[in-house]
Amino acid sequence: MKQLISFIFIITMLLGFSIPGGAIETSSDTALLMDAETGQILYESNGYQTVAAGTFGKIVSVLTAVENGNLKERITVDASSLEQANDPTISLVNGEIITLQDLLYAEMLANANDAAYVVADHFTTEEDDDYGEFITMMAKELDYCMASTMTMDNVDGAITTEQMCSCVDLANMIRFGTKNDDFRTIFTADNYTIDATNVTEQERNLESQHKMVNGTVDYSGVKGGFVSVSDTGEYRSITYAERRLGESNPKEQRKLIAVVLHSESEESMYQDIETLLDYGFGLQKVSADEKELLSFLPDTISSRDIAFENGVSLLLPEGDLIEDLDYRVSVDECGYFRGNITFYHSDQAIAAKAAFYEVQKESVLIPWIKRIALILVAIGILLALFLGIRMMTQKHQKSRQLQEKVQGKNKPRKRVDPNISSGLDFGNEYDNDPEYREYRQKQHQEYLRRRYAETGDHRYSKEWLDQQPKISQNQKRAQQKSTRRRNSKGKNNRKRG
Repeated sequence: MKQLISFIFIITMLLGFSIPGGAIETSSDTALLMDAETGQILYESNGYQTVAAGTFGKIVSVLTAVENGNLKERITVDASSLEQANDPTISLVNGEIITLQDLLYAEMLANANDAAYVVADHFTTEEDDDYGEFITMMAKELDYCMASTMTMDNVDGAITTEQMCSCVDLANMIRFGTKNDDFRTIFTADNYTIDATNVTEQERNLESQHKMVNGTVDYSGVKGGFVSVSDTGEYRSITYAERRLGESNPKEQRKLIAVVLHSESEESMYQDIETLLDYGFGLQKVSADEKELLSFLPDTISSRDIAFENGVSLLLPEGDLIEDLDYRVSVDECGYFRGNITFYHSDQAIAAKAAFYEVQKESVLIPWIKRIALILVAIGILLALFLGIRMMTQKHQKSRQLQEKVQGKNKPRKRVDPNISSGLDFGNEYDNDPEYREYRQKQHQEYLRRRYAETGDHRYSKEWLDQQPKISQNQKRAQQKSTRRRNSKGKNNRKRG
């Protein structure tokens, strides 16, 4: 039996490594393509450069509300929150009752400022006029999504130097957000209708501003997205796409996230999105299981008892194999032995797999000692059960014997009147006991012989008793009652005398 001296549970970190960007070109100088399943960055150009987040903050607002609220909850619009909004996008009215779900769809599809402020006001106490409480909640949500460099300063997406993000932050936010079913439904919606409320009978029809989502620009596989235009006129977008790869692997459904910033025109932005997605869907998936990964380790390490947590899967250009990649093995022996394998493509790291650790064999005697100990414990339990049952049985038998003995000593002995012709009257619980009846009959016969010998009274002889007429049970009881009455009167007269 083997025991792990160290169990390293490290999630595969693919962030920060990408296939070299020379494979494709985009008109935008800031773009990124990520595998939504593994987080592997397939392409990036200035992907870590921070820029103003702007209206992308509304995506954070929607994700935070979904994670912390109830979509069916009805919210009353407050005038103070409407005063904060510069643009009443969906024309909310003070006192209007609307669901949280309606407000989130308005934020995502219509980029509605008034909806954003009503949502923030709903999650903020009355004393907090700057919505700092909700902004703190959004910051915590970004930390969970591993959007480490994205910062929040307001709730409506106003461009400030304090609200920044990068392509990697935005891709990670969508990657983790789409794992929530409610957020995924809102983010991938192409249209939505807000029903009439208590102040308006008119429906509000919303449609996604992303043309690949609403169908204006045709591209197979695009499920959701968000588009905005900066104050300088630059087009920016986030696109989420899925496609089932039927020919190579019918069961594989590839999920990609494309981020494009700083596009000079709307047309060039959608062209860059198409270029990125075509490249991602054209990559091949290569894998190596735990046994294959052992071949990448040097002899000095593989000679040890090494175990891998799991295998590795990568998306590579057509024709490339994991065996053709360069790799480096790093080892950490700080108290225990562990390490990881980093793969390189054209001198750029594309994936790091922190997966192996050393296990130590136990002494040969230890397993046998454990088995023997378990057997002894089992025997002890069985022996204790046996002795307990035996003691209970013996105790029950002794109690029963003692009860029978006491009952035998305390058997009532009824005085027999020799004048009663029946000889014996068993008016107790032993009437049906043959042995007791025989015993009393013999005792009665002995008494009659002794009295006949002493007195000579013929009434004690067996011949005289046999000649007496038989009397009924009621007559016997009457005689016994009369005898007891006479005896009682004689006792009372003696006491008076």
